[in-house]
Amino acid sequence: MIDDSYNANSDPDRITQIMGCGRDFSVGLFLDREGDDDYYFGNRSMGVGDIHGIGWVADAQGNDSYTWWQNTMNEGVPSLGKETGLDEGMGMEGRIFTPGKTSHTGVFLDFGGQNNHKKEER
Repeated sequence: MIDDSYNANSDPDRITQIMGCGRDFSVGLFLDREGDDDYYFGNRSMGVGDIHGIGWVADAQGNDSYTWWQNTMNEGVPSLGKETGLDEGMGMEGRIFTPGKTSHTGVFLDFGGQNNHKKEER
């Protein structure tokens, strides 16, 4: 069994859109098969589907720790398998997307073990 630590040395105030984040007609896929793992991530991360994207994260085994550094990068945007799209306040003039007409899917799965979830506001 291999234990992993993801992004522990990243800048908590600047980390965003990582680990299974699908955005703008893309698919983001992240799979960890085993181990007691530590995950550190920011907003719009860990299985988030955004603007016609599909985000998918799965951890198959182990006792895992998830630390969400909720920072000012993409402030107010969710993480952990959520879905997000455009709204009127995002300054999207000139884009091909129209608020309310996007489809996206976010998936976050953890299949076992004792897990710890923390949110740290930055």
